Amino acid sequence: MGVLDWLKGSISTPAELPENPRADVDWKALEEALVRSIKSQISEFAAVHGDEVFYAFALDCNADYANVLFCLNTLESLDASTREYVKSNDPDEIASQKEDLEWGLGDWKYQGFNLESALWPDQVPMLEDFAELPNSEDIEAFLVTCCRALILAEREGAFASLPRTSNFRVACIDHDEDAHAGEERLERVRASS
Repeated sequence: MGVLDWLKGSISTPAELPENPRADVDWKALEEALVRSIKSQISEFAAVHGDEVFYAFALDCNADYANVLFCLNTLESLDASTREYVKSNDPDEIASQKEDLEWGLGDWKYQGFNLESALWPDQVPMLEDFAELPNSEDIEAFLVTCCRALILAEREGAFASLPRTSNFRVACIDHDEDAHAGEERLERVRASS
């Protein structure tokens, strides 16, 4: 059975999905698969990285190709990245760079850690043919589905086994999207859930 065959079926259209997303994608099945994968990957990751404390988890999405990378970062790694990029002792420059890197997923310590596990292809299949047809509705439906999965995983305690800061946050950000745009989408979806 191919990936699209697995995802084909009756479409589940929560209120926040765009009006005309692809009808050949079972968005609810994709959401459920993402939730399962987030939960299992975090549990597996926490068992190996219990000595680190994380300030954030993010889904680094490339909606054009229906790719999702799981990312985690520590405050120590954020500080190290900031020092790497800033070549002065100017507090304003350091603060500005740190703010830019806080959600700069490509610079996170654990960027795409879900690709290291054999569980990835089985639990969160890629929509192999998605890139051939995506339009703005498809892309937004994919991102909304990722947001819904992240919120549901969070509600189901997916991050409980992970050592976290007291202000631990989650994010869902599309490739090359401003982090604030991703945050606004996540909050819209959270408000409608």
